[in-house]
Amino acid sequence: MISVEKIGGSLLPPDGSGYEEVIEHVLSERDKGKKVMLIVSAPKGMTNLLIENYNEFVRPNSDINTLDERVNFIYNTYRPIFDFSPSVMEVLQEIGTNLNQSKKRRVNTYDLVVSSGETVSGRRFEAGFRKLGLDCEYLDGPQFGIEVDMLGRILPKTFENSKDKIIDFLNKDKIMIVGGFAGYTVDEEGVEHTKLLERQGTDNTHGICTAENKKYSN
Repeated sequence: MISVEKIGGSLLPPDGSGYEEVIEHVLSERDKGKKVMLIVSAPKGMTNLLIENYNEFVRPNSDINTLDERVNFIYNTYRPIFDFSPSVMEVLQEIGTNLNQSKKRRVNTYDLVVSSGETVSGRRFEAGFRKLGLDCEYLDGPQFGIEVDMLGRILPKTFENSKDKIIDFLNKDKIMIVGGFAGYTVDEEGVEHTKLLERQGTDNTHGICTAENKKYSN
């Protein structure tokens, strides 16, 4: 049997306790003979915090010297989660880099910054399962193959893009984790860009993963 579960941010408080509870639940499901795929959200409150800091930092009259202060505030708010693994801490560094890009080079990194919360969750889960000796893989939306239009609506091509990842998951004894709130769009020059999904996007990602698992497991 296959269990595709959506893990909302309300289950993942800043102290990191929710991750262990979810991991224990997944282990219980595996003991029952189930394969488990998780569609994850950012830790509770992180998406709003990232939006707030992005908007305040990139405005013309903001002080670029506040970057370290902002990144440190995000870190201290979610310290137990970031400290769990170097792979999670790397996401914090990426947040700082993308904020700096937007401020200095006028590059719009809003979608990259705001979707970082899901990568924090994905890598925290991935590191937790691997510490238990389990095979686990985290893919953000673009890596999984979620293709969207400029409004963030998931395109049908996503089903074909994600096919190989689903089949690989079904054929191996591993836990797959997918970020559900971002995909990618392709501009006129053929360049891919991270794009936030429309409202309820995580629900749509969960629906796609559920349908694809049923299709290829039969």
